[in-house]
Amino acid sequence: MVIKYKPEEITLENPGRFRIDIATAIEGIVTDPRNALLMKFFNLIDVGERSGRGVYEIYRAWASMRWDTPTLDEALILTVRF
Repeated sequence: MVIKYKPEEITLENPGRFRIDIATAIEGIVTDPRNALLMKFFNLIDVGERSGRGVYEIYRAWASMRWDTPTLDEALILTVRF
């Protein structure tokens, strides 16, 4: 997990792909907690409940603050070394 902060953005980078469809994760109906370390991190700062609904909660919180909808990009990065 890599967290990058800039005054205009916060980027959370986590290796690996979603195991469920991104739209489904945003809806929050189907949960799939994948990263125990990330769950612990958010729990330690009192913004997590270990339910596997983190993506949904992020989108819900952004909407309640009337902020621009966050973007979620899933990319598979392949490194080949010779």
